[in-house]
Amino acid sequence: MKRGKPLKRTRGVRQEQRRYLIYCEGECTEVQYFRGLKTEVRTLPVSICVGGEHGEPKSLVRAAIEHEKRAPRSAEDRRTEYDEVWCVIDVEAPRPHAGLDEALALARRHGVEVVLTNPCFELWILLHFMDVSRYHTSEAA
Repeated sequence: MKRGKPLKRTRGVRQEQRRYLIYCEGECTEVQYFRGLKTEVRTLPVSICVGGEHGEPKSLVRAAIEHEKRAPRSAEDRRTEYDEVWCVIDVEAPRPHAGLDEALALARRHGVEVVLTNPCFELWILLHFMDVSRYHTSEAA
């Protein structure tokens, strides 16, 4: 007597999704970049959430910390913690933000990773399309 497929369930083989929370200083360029990245990695086991707060570095880091704390209780965050929390902050050359050092210290104390774009995020975008071989201020970029 020939038997068909076994009725036993197979074990799950799908990778667990890594969750990233990213807060950006800028309201436009950075947000568009990370939303585009979200669509590029949609087939990977990665989830990217772009935070809604923007502005000066210290308030940005505070907002990211609060978001991370409330995520396990928030339906919007699927009641799930984030694996990593990041803040993207422009140095704003030639004069950095007044509270930049305090923001970096606060982030370090709370385990928030920081990407410092120097002089600004827009330069990172430019580097995707052209070689940049000299210094740029934030305004020039």
